[in-house]
Amino acid sequence: MYPYMKNLLALYLTRNKIQELNPMMVNNLKRIRILHVDSNNSTSLPRNIENLLFTNLALHDNVFKCSCNTRWMKNWLQRLNHRQQVEQIENVLCNTEQVKAIYTLPDEKFGCNGTAGHNRNVANKTTITQDRTSTIIAVTLGSLLAINVVIFILLHKYRVVKALHTYIHT
Repeated sequence: MYPYMKNLLALYLTRNKIQELNPMMVNNLKRIRILHVDSNNSTSLPRNIENLLFTNLALHDNVFKCSCNTRWMKNWLQRLNHRQQVEQIENVLCNTEQVKAIYTLPDEKFGCNGTAGHNRNVANKTTITQDRTSTIIAVTLGSLLAINVVIFILLHKYRVVKALHTYIHT
């Protein structure tokens, strides 16, 4: 994209009618510490924005959608707010039945109906299954290698004995 973006430390995009941030652009903000995207028309953020290390973040005066896809923002904003990195966090709003600060909303207001927990459990079970499969494959390959080494050693020893036997009896 834009090579200079990887060196930006501060980016001020206040009042630009921005509807969404491009995830590729966010990936390029390697060194960003200050980001102001307040007073725009943003309704969501790309998930990879939570990987950035902000010292100051302004998202206020946008009304984000409250859905399962944006519930991660609540926890992320709470973590950032704990370190006092979010400007006017009480004005980072989410549209449910009424407009409220996103970091204060209960999880039920995101309309997930418990599916996020279920999906997390399914993902955990999948990871455990993949780990077990990897372990089984590793043990099987290790055992086959050990058997091959033993066979090689025995064959080599047998050849030496046979050669010695042939040498002695000739």
